[in-house]
Amino acid sequence: QAAAPADGGRVVRLVGNHELIRAEGSFRDAHPREAARIASVRIWRSEVEAGAVQAGFAVGPFLFTHSGFRPSMLRRLQRRTPDELAAHVNDRLTRALQTCVETAGTASCSFRDDVFSAGPDRGGRGVGGTFWTDWGVLSSAPQVDLPDAMMQIVGHTAARCSPRSGRCEPIRFRPDLRAAVVDAGLSRAYGSNRAYLEIDKGRVSSRWLRPGSATRRPGWTHRNLTDACTGRGLEGPKFSS
Repeated sequence: QAAAPADGGRVVRLVGNHELIRAEGSFRDAHPREAARIASVRIWRSEVEAGAVQAGFAVGPFLFTHSGFRPSMLRRLQRRTPDELAAHVNDRLTRALQTCVETAGTASCSFRDDVFSAGPDRGGRGVGGTFWTDWGVLSSAPQVDLPDAMMQIVGHTAARCSPRSGRCEPIRFRPDLRAAVVDAGLSRAYGSNRAYLEIDKGRVSSRWLRPGSATRRPGWTHRNLTDACTGRGLEGPKFSS
């Protein structure tokens, strides 16, 4: 993140549900080494306050969050542009961190706003915010319930397919391109998939590493999502360069 500007780039780090769990003081499912560094929560808070870590990031029609804004949350917020939604969730995160209490060198934060809640799809009772929404909620939402001038790009729901099966396309997307999930399942537990989404002058492509076999060398393959979603009678985001 510090080195990227020297090459004309920018790295944006996004907050996920596991960071919130740690900030609440829970390390029950953490690696033993991570549990020994509970003080790192203090560093994480300072990075959020400095803008180095964000809950949402918008550029043009693209909105990046950990798991996305579901239709019911969009209706509740009455905010429709990527910039407005990113600003809202970033503001709520900053406000929540002001409630954190440090005790004996550890931090305990409380995240009570709806944007932090888990919905029924992830075992919660809330409306379902931008840190816990399952991809199935966005992928199955009626087209009319998602803004037509925005593409949500999310993670959170890992792909569960093996690249060696030959039928694994780890980046998934709605046919109208109003949302895509880029959690390819990098962990060995999910298949060790390597993939990324590329956005270049309004064109969106998914790229993933195809493993080698006895008759084929490993290599990167891709799908042009912008063209793949054209001509289906569906209106996607209004992309421009």
